[in-house]
Amino acid sequence: MTTTRHALMLSSLLLAACAQTPFSDGGGIQSPGTEALQNYYKSPNPDRALSMIQGLIENRTWSKRPDMQRNLAIWASQILKQSPQATDKWCNAVKRYDITTQHQAAYLFHLAGTPESRKCFQELDIDDNIKQAALNSATPDLLATEGRTITDLNGYWAVYYATGNPQAIEKMLSVIQNGIRTGTVESDKTTAATVQSLRQNMRRDPVINGIVQNHIGRLGGADRSAMNRLLPNTGGLRNSLKASGSALMKRLPF
Repeated sequence: MTTTRHALMLSSLLLAACAQTPFSDGGGIQSPGTEALQNYYKSPNPDRALSMIQGLIENRTWSKRPDMQRNLAIWASQILKQSPQATDKWCNAVKRYDITTQHQAAYLFHLAGTPESRKCFQELDIDDNIKQAALNSATPDLLATEGRTITDLNGYWAVYYATGNPQAIEKMLSVIQNGIRTGTVESDKTTAATVQSLRQNMRRDPVINGIVQNHIGRLGGADRSAMNRLLPNTGGLRNSLKASGSALMKRLPF
């Protein structure tokens, strides 16, 4: 079997069941325990993350909601990328589940891309051709995508919820700025969804609001005015910048 066919098999079996969750409920991962998933980055703990994943598997949310699987796999993979020492424990936990669940969970180990996670991927009870295809394919850089689809944007949210990496928010803000330049903020589905999603998450989380306000504060003239109209500050400038750890705090006159 050729490398191309290996790659197609990997994508069809590990990704086809992982369609994107739309932004209708505020963007990113939506599931039982959503708040815990969204706030994980504020108090990271790989053991707690594993318990959350096991809960989703055991209450059948994982298997009943294939639209969540990709986002959850991205979220989990980023945790393992940051805490590779937890991989063996996660791997042994997944091995105790049935073959179907191992196939569904395998994607998170592939996405993590660490030596430990790639070793675990090879140990799971999944098709040998899929294992070989994974070895022949590069681990994707989730923040290197261009933000052209809602799938990309959900990936940004999954990365952010797991790590708190502000680059994920910056990628979404770049999508909106491009929409402003091209006049497609409302007509382009992806851009409109990004605005809606950021607004809702800014209201929910002052850290996110702070990242957005910090970004807008670096813009000039018309760009800043347009972004302020689309993404108004939800928590007061001082509180938002403090929450995000912004260096601009030092320059505030109050």
